Amino acid sequence: IPWASVKDITAGVRTGTQESISEEGLRGSSSSIVPAGTVVLATRMAVGKTIRFAVDVAINQDLKALVPKPRMSADFLQSWLHAHESQIAASATGSTVKGIRVEYLKGIPVLLPPLPEQKKIAAILSSVDEVIQATQLVIDQTRRVKEGLLQDLLTRGLPGHTRFKQTEIGEIPEDWTAPLLDEVSHRGSGHTPDKKHPEYWGGDIK
Repeated sequence: IPWASVKDITAGVRTGTQESISEEGLRGSSSSIVPAGTVVLATRMAVGKTIRFAVDVAINQDLKALVPKPRMSADFLQSWLHAHESQIAASATGSTVKGIRVEYLKGIPVLLPPLPEQKKIAAILSSVDEVIQATQLVIDQTRRVKEGLLQDLLTRGLPGHTRFKQTEIGEIPEDWTAPLLDEVSHRGSGHTPDKKHPEYWGGDIK
């Protein structure tokens, strides 16, 4: 049985969890199966973050399942919680591991438009999320291309080099050199003025 914890909370809808438990393990715990599509909220550690799973899961004690009643859309609920994530997180208490209590969770006021409007709002936000995800894929792919270019251009140079030589830092084009950084740059060291002298501070020099 998929066993959800805070480490499973990522953007989008997850199709599984990092850990799983047995039927016997589920019976021996206070957890129960949460239906696929349920909004799951972190109430400890990653307080305020939400996730939905595409499969039925069991959740650990750091998560709470929020099953909307018929007059609330699950998509709208998750969007509303996401918009108020920082506010919920700021309400967390605790000395070592911060969290929010169920009583606080139950007492959060939620704006509730009519159901048709909820669905339209959630659909608009979902379309924006899709654009963001598509853009992020392009950014990630472009970053990988750049990393490949960096490796090629900074070690083998522009296309056209046919002769190479071995150096202490690997193979480079024959007409390149491999001097020390100190030979091609001027070093400048920094220093922090004595904090005991307030007159040293607050001047015109950045």
